Amino acid sequence: MNTTKSVYNRLFAEDKVELASERVELGIVEDIAAASAKAIQISNALFDAVDLADKTQVELNKLQAEFQKQVANVKKLYPNAEKYQQAEDKLYEKAVAAAKNLGLSERDIKGWGDFSKNGISVNSAINAANKYMSL
Repeated sequence: MNTTKSVYNRLFAEDKVELASERVELGIVEDIAAASAKAIQISNALFDAVDLADKTQVELNKLQAEFQKQVANVKKLYPNAEKYQQAEDKLYEKAVAAAKNLGLSERDIKGWGDFSKNGISVNSAINAANKYMSL
């Protein structure tokens, strides 16, 4: 019986070693599969982010070009608004003096309401444009 027992012990001992090594190999295979899946996930996410950044950069370049064009347009139109405002100030003074000579208020002059309202609009436009004049 000792011989049979000894044979069984050797067989089972060797089987245990082989099973343990197979488990180790299966563990490595699973780790490799998990790492490969993670690599695909990471690379896909990064490629998607790069693609979106590239598209955004193209749009940003278009917007930057349009912005520069519009700032140039503001700078081109600004002097005309300033000239109008100076002329309007002179006309205002002239209208006030004329109305006083006639014993009237400037508000009694036909078209004064529109003139005043539109002058305020030009002044507001100048104030809005000021932020672009230093660019």
